[in-house]
Amino acid sequence: MPLHIIRNDITHMEVDAIVNAANASLLGGGGVDGAIHAAAGPELLEACRALGGCRVGQAKLTEAYRLPCRYVIHTVGPRWRGGMLGERRQLASCYREALALAAEHSCETVAFPLISAGTYGYPKDKAMKVALDTIGDFLEQHDMTVFLVLFGQESTALGRKLDADIKEYIDEHYVSEHRPPSNRREREETPVPDSAAFDAALRDQRAWESAAVSFRREEEAQESVPAQAPLWDEITESLPIQAPLWDEITESLPIQLPLEDEITESVPVQSPRESASDTGHSDTGAFSWPKAAGAPQAKKPETAPRADRPATAPAPHRPRMSARPPRPMAPARPPVPHTAAKQEAIELEHLFDELDESFQQMLLRKIDESGMTDAQCYKKANIDRKLFSKIRNDVQYKPKKTTAIAFAVALELDMDETEELLRKAGYALSNSRKFDVIIAYFIEHRKYNIYEINETLFYYDQSLLGA
Repeated sequence: MPLHIIRNDITHMEVDAIVNAANASLLGGGGVDGAIHAAAGPELLEACRALGGCRVGQAKLTEAYRLPCRYVIHTVGPRWRGGMLGERRQLASCYREALALAAEHSCETVAFPLISAGTYGYPKDKAMKVALDTIGDFLEQHDMTVFLVLFGQESTALGRKLDADIKEYIDEHYVSEHRPPSNRREREETPVPDSAAFDAALRDQRAWESAAVSFRREEEAQESVPAQAPLWDEITESLPIQAPLWDEITESLPIQLPLEDEITESVPVQSPRESASDTGHSDTGAFSWPKAAGAPQAKKPETAPRADRPATAPAPHRPRMSARPPRPMAPARPPVPHTAAKQEAIELEHLFDELDESFQQMLLRKIDESGMTDAQCYKKANIDRKLFSKIRNDVQYKPKKTTAIAFAVALELDMDETEELLRKAGYALSNSRKFDVIIAYFIEHRKYNIYEINETLFYYDQSLLGA
């Protein structure tokens, strides 16, 4: 389970147990000890009286009473006397004894202060190293979440003790790219842009911004107008192929269709008697054989028009009416041949077969190559067991950047392998981010203690590695 370094008030931590940096009497004092007794109430003092005190390097447990946790583990840290009297061994014993009590009472979450780093005068950077090393060793064998809770002044003091080469590396790769020139020589060496080119670029930028604002306003105005049904002419004009009118259809035919007047004029008008004689019937009802085709026909006498019947005038010519064009239809999309669709599916299958290995696949391969077990790897990476189980069961799992880097640190990958593992997860290291520069420093110098890396990240207010 992971170790978290946070800034907070330990009396506000909602965990199973908090650790109190107490004195030998366990009856309260200053600093963290006094704050815990004040928040827990007088019941805690009465419980501590019954314990009969505690020796340096040991730990005892009581209930938490008014605190938002279940237990308070009291431990007595050593006073700093130069480091030659076994202070480090005694301080490490405080963390081990407290963690053992927490595990004995089935605690899953524990919060520690930086023991002995207050009024007992233990150097904060040395106290931090002891805490990180001891807690880290314990977490390699146990499943527990541990919080190391610091105040703002403690973290500032830790920052002053950072190695000079770390600060120099960060200044060289990050700060120089983000701070303005600080002296006259740097200001003289900094190139000044040409004023005319700068003014032209500024005008172009303002013109572009003005055009963008106008375009945005036009879009908003168009969106606010309700959509209208398009007219028939607009529909036909928008079609790629115009529907031909009836006149155009008839004119394009090789044979012209006769008009109605032409049809009626070309048909001979027969009287009922003539039509009957042609068919062999008469108006009297008697049947007569039709005449032979070659027999001479009797010529009818020409009769003069009757005077009492006026001559009929020819029918007026009616203009042709153009038919209404048919309703336009959208051109049908040609069907995709079955063979083409099948070929596309085959090509996609081939591309899927050629995919690079995923982040999960590369991670598991590197774990196997390193000879570590899964538990050893995710504990060294400060990763929760549940999170690693998700990664193992999902071949396409996309981790956070801090998680991917934590595994690179645990596997002790070099810079090229780290960047390759990050690319599998969709990330990269850049000198434009302080977090990336700090990570690059530790990997290039092959310093793979994840707790030391987190200590540096914590000082610079960056995200910590691990869960």
